[in-house]
Amino acid sequence: MNPARKPLDATAVSIMVLLCLIWGLSQVATKSASEGISPVTQAAIRSAVAAVLLFGWTRLRGIPLFAHDATLVPGVLAGLLFGAEFVFIFLGLGAISVAVFEIEPEILDRFPLQFFHDAVIDLSRNLSLAARAQNV
Repeated sequence: MNPARKPLDATAVSIMVLLCLIWGLSQVATKSASEGISPVTQAAIRSAVAAVLLFGWTRLRGIPLFAHDATLVPGVLAGLLFGAEFVFIFLGLGAISVAVFEIEPEILDRFPLQFFHDAVIDLSRNLSLAARAQNV
């Protein structure tokens, strides 16, 4: 163990467990509240509250958010992509159960690699068959 690195204390572990609990229950809460409020509306409300809290925190700390430093366009682009991600997440929650929603990304992470592997195998088989057909 690196001597400069200290082991986690009970406070750090407790905070991490609490954060995992909050983030895990967030999907369940969204799904159960979707009967009265659409998931996309929930995402919009959640993002608006987060923006107000973030703006207030930066004001208290004296951190300038609107400096002229060429970060506006990349920041807006990142924000739009992040927002689109949440729209798709919340739309997905409306279509399937929370359990499947939480487990499926683990499976789908491997899907593109498997798809690529299968496509290469199929292509090599087809090329092999085509070469044999030309030689006959």
